[in-house]
Amino acid sequence: MRHVGENIKRIRKAKKMTISDLAGEQISRGMISLIENGKTQPSIERLQYLADKLNVTVSDLLGNYTKSELQQIIIEAKSFIENHSRDEVLLLISPILKQLDDTVEAAILHELFTEASDQYEEWALIRAIKIYEKNGMVDQAVSVKLKIAVNQLENGTAEEALKILEDCSNCQQASTIIRCFMLWAIAQEAVGDVVKAVDMLDRTIQMARQSLELGEYYELLQMKALLHYEIGDHESARSIVNTANTFVQTLQNESLLAKHGIFFIHLEEYYESNDEIAVELADEYVKYILLDSPLSPEQKRSYIELAYDLKARALVKMDEYNEAWELFQQVPKNAEIRCNNFPLVRSIKWISTSYQALCLAGLGKQVEASTLAKETLGKLKDRPHSSYYRFAKEVADKFTIVNR
Repeated sequence: MRHVGENIKRIRKAKKMTISDLAGEQISRGMISLIENGKTQPSIERLQYLADKLNVTVSDLLGNYTKSELQQIIIEAKSFIENHSRDEVLLLISPILKQLDDTVEAAILHELFTEASDQYEEWALIRAIKIYEKNGMVDQAVSVKLKIAVNQLENGTAEEALKILEDCSNCQQASTIIRCFMLWAIAQEAVGDVVKAVDMLDRTIQMARQSLELGEYYELLQMKALLHYEIGDHESARSIVNTANTFVQTLQNESLLAKHGIFFIHLEEYYESNDEIAVELADEYVKYILLDSPLSPEQKRSYIELAYDLKARALVKMDEYNEAWELFQQVPKNAEIRCNNFPLVRSIKWISTSYQALCLAGLGKQVEASTLAKETLGKLKDRPHSSYYRFAKEVADKFTIVNR
């Protein structure tokens, strides 16, 4: 593949300049030599520096890329992402983005750039959408719109997500339609319209079953069960959980088994109030993850931390404060529910601090307990329709009464 270094070397020689002429505080002679020989790629800053020294534009240094060259860059970028080398992706893609024409490869590179960036780069996704639409690739454009909707949901702007999702129903691919409808249901729940959310989930579950989209099918069942618990329909929720359990046991997918185990412990402790059963399930779950699960060490650690957190919640309700606090201390503050970061799932995670507040109160630490209780209520203030908010408010109110 033609690299930037060749263009730099060609232009330098045409201008009768030496490597020493280009070198300076920002870049050494050795680095320039490496760049010109294709051993490394220049950063955006160095590329601009070299362009200025050569009295040309960055575009002149980058040159034009053929379709096959862009495809090779895409392969390299995806490999870097798989190996968690996101900085390498940015180094590879950033210098060429603004020089690309409206090709499919350009759209893919804009998506990869966003995926690798630490900050959310919506402009790159919008650019990808326009390119896909220009090339008549409706499903690909919708897939990128769904990424924007996900970001809106994760940042608590469900109304904005709904606006985006209204424009996503014109795709043809089953998996994309299912993803669109699922996000629409999540957004409806986030704004408090649980009935619309449940209706949409019913349609989407049927579609996922027919099209054999197995991963999405389980997530849909999981969400539907939670929503039925939220509206107080425990009988329907239990039936859905049984369906999910049968599905997971039949499929024997290790990732789904791990997720479902955590999900089931939460249901027993929070919605069913079977605290002793929840403790037993958590112990069995940890034993299974440690001894029998083929998951990676990092995945095992994350799931075990979540099991400890859920067990600690149940122990708090059993007035076993010392044991509960020891478990809470083993769970990092950034531990995440292994599903997604959508509003309902965040609520499950956030109420852990309400339980911790109750635990601290049981240990006689009223001031610290009050602070944690208020902290949780503040996080859930945008979800007054949920039982998690009501639980957090009930805990916070206890300390308000005590303080009076």
